[in-house]
Amino acid sequence: MTVFEKEKAIGDLMNAVLQTLNEWYTQYAPQTPDEPQDDRFLYALHTRDYADYLADQFRQADQAGRLAMQADIERIEKEIRVLAGTDGE
Repeated sequence: MTVFEKEKAIGDLMNAVLQTLNEWYTQYAPQTPDEPQDDRFLYALHTRDYADYLADQFRQADQAGRLAMQADIERIEKEIRVLAGTDGE
């Protein structure tokens, strides 16, 4: 995989992470104050701002900076898979 392809894959993963977090934030939000809060909603609530920050930094960073963000982006993506029950473990 070339560096360009790796950067693109990281950017695509970042976009997928943001999309999932935004979907969970709206789809699993409690409809009433008495309704229990879904773990996916809580995760999205606590992680969206940081993921948005990473996305902004990714767009502004140079090549080395974008590649350095890979671990953070992959960590969030793994946590999403665990919460979604698709982690394969």
